[in-house]
Amino acid sequence: MEATAPVIEGPEELAVKVMNVFARPDESEQRWHAEIRPYLEKEYALEAEYIDPARIPFDKILSGPVLEGDAHNPQILTAGFKPNAGHLVRRAAREYPPPAGSDWSAASTRHPESRNHRHFN
Repeated sequence: MEATAPVIEGPEELAVKVMNVFARPDESEQRWHAEIRPYLEKEYALEAEYIDPARIPFDKILSGPVLEGDAHNPQILTAGFKPNAGHLVRRAAREYPPPAGSDWSAASTRHPESRNHRHFN
C-alpha cells in the first residue's frame, strides 16, 4: 500500500499535513508508513520505517506550526508544534530534484528533550 502525496503549496502546509498523518498512534503500521512516506525526504523515509506508530505519545496537535528559518541554509526550516503530550519539532528541507507534489519534504521529527531525533523508534 503506497499513498501518493497531494500537491503541497509550501513548508507550512507540508508541516501541518505531516503532523496530522504522524499523530495517529492507533493506526496500523503498514497504513501509517504508506501514508506518511510520500511526504518524507528519501533518507528520513528509510529511517521512518523503524518508527512504531503505537509508541507516538500523542494523537492531537494543539497548536503550530511555528516556523523558524536556518540562518545558514534557507533550504531548511524548523516547524514547532504543541501536541497533547510534550512538544514536537519537525525539520523540513527543500529537495532537489523536488519530489512529486512539492519541493519541500519532512526531514526529521523529535522531542526537544530527546537526544535521539528518532525518538519514536
